[in-house]
Amino acid sequence: MSAALYAAFAIATALHVLSRDELVQSIEVTLFDVGINAPTTCMPMHFAGGAPKWLGNGHGIAVPWNAYPTADGWLLICSTNDGHWRRLAALIDPGLPADEHYAALRSRLGRRGEVDAMVSRWTRELSLDAVVGRLQGEAIPCGKIVSLDDLDREPNLVLRDSVKHLYDTVRGRRVRVPSELIRFDGGAPTHLSIRALEAVNAASAEWLVPAPRIANRATRAPRPRPPRRHSRACGSSRSAS
Repeated sequence: MSAALYAAFAIATALHVLSRDELVQSIEVTLFDVGINAPTTCMPMHFAGGAPKWLGNGHGIAVPWNAYPTADGWLLICSTNDGHWRRLAALIDPGLPADEHYAALRSRLGRRGEVDAMVSRWTRELSLDAVVGRLQGEAIPCGKIVSLDDLDREPNLVLRDSVKHLYDTVRGRRVRVPSELIRFDGGAPTHLSIRALEAVNAASAEWLVPAPRIANRATRAPRPRPPRRHSRACGSSRSAS
């Protein structure tokens, strides 16, 4: 998904440059390069003196921080400090905040499985709305995990009109598609439609790379390039012959 987002942003930028400068570009996105960003979630544990490990939806230096089941859905709880834990623990069991095994973050990091199990037992007995309401009442960061079926009704996506309902003429049914990647404030919304496959194939080349612009670019004189500067590596030298 991360690579797809980078690719979508690169395509949008390339289309803008094509429109402005009549310059055709190539886009290269690799899964390996994008994946380099992922280890940043493991680095805090390493620099704190611990041994990083796969945690799923957990956090390397915060407990409890994970996805937890409820009676009718899932939510994410992001407890980052001891104050969060004391208020959360009081909701689970009035005597739990005084338990020294879990009072300090360092102790909870060593008992991650136990803490997650306790939180899960509490959340599983309540509805999703009930858990979120109680946590938000105690100023504990949390949020519902939206299912795919409910995605187009998620308030933030509805506010931004991020999901469109269109009729797919190829499959003969209504489908959900993402809205425009980049929109400007005050701009009129773009009309989206799914055309027949033959029409898409016929128009795709002209839409992505306009032929007149390619021809104009081919006949245009190349732009002068600045002179290249050569630098020597530190400590290197040349011997005169």
